Amino acid sequence: MSIPEFEMTLGDLFEQILGDYIDGHLKINNEKMTPQQATEYFANEAKELGYPNEQIADCAEELMMTLQDTIIPKEQDFFKTL
Repeated sequence: MSIPEFEMTLGDLFEQILGDYIDGHLKINNEKMTPQQATEYFANEAKELGYPNEQIADCAEELMMTLQDTIIPKEQDFFKTL
């Protein structure tokens, strides 16, 4: 059984999406994506690359938690400045 080759590893895709999200590059209609939207975008990209659904689901869950962990401190900092 051979191991399929992918254009990009899921780890690389994860890091790319996370970085783009943090930098504010992931947008829909000129508004920053929510963590849920960014996770759905990740899942769609991973599917296009040919990764199995179970593997995508595991990484998507981790990405969602990571995105939520990054947005909460930013919101707290914002409200402290008001």
